[in-house]
Order: sequence, then C-alpha cells, then structure tokens
Amino acid sequence: MGRTYLTVTDQTANAMYRYTISGTTATLKGTISLRGSSDCAQTWITSRVVYCGDAGNGDGEVFEYPFGGSIIAVLTGKFDFPLGVVAAEK
Repeated sequence: MGRTYLTVTDQTANAMYRYTISGTTATLKGTISLRGSSDCAQTWITSRVVYCGDAGNGDGEVFEYPFGGSIIAVLTGKFDFPLGVVAAEK
C-alpha cells in the first residue's frame, strides 16, 4: 500500500500542500504548483492527475499528480463560475 496524503488546496497561491498524518500531527511533505490556474477552490485527485474547477479562468483544468506544474488539459463547457469537481457514477 502506498503512502496516503491529506492535501489542502490554496486558491490564492495556486498550489496544493501535501501532508502526512501521524496521530494528531500533520507534517508538510511537499507543495504542488498549479501553474496557469487562477482560482482553484476545490480539487479532485486520481492516481495520476488532479482536476480543478477554476472560477478565475472559467474552465476545468487537469494537472499531473503529484508533480503539478503547467496545465496538461482543459475541460471546457458553459461554465459561469466553476468552483469544484467530484467523481460521479453514471
């Protein structure tokens, strides 16, 4: 089993912070840059990518996980103010 992280998305810094948790202690293990994003308020992580609804850019964005960096794909649609993403079945 791989290591499990808790992530916090910072929409102003355009970054995600990865923590490990042991008991009541959280230890910062790294920062993931979301370069090119403008206002990612909430993210969804899969095994290799992170999705963000970006209200500032008016789209959905995809970044490599856990490496971050520049946007690798853009989800477009008729978004007014995209704030979040979730996994959905059917």
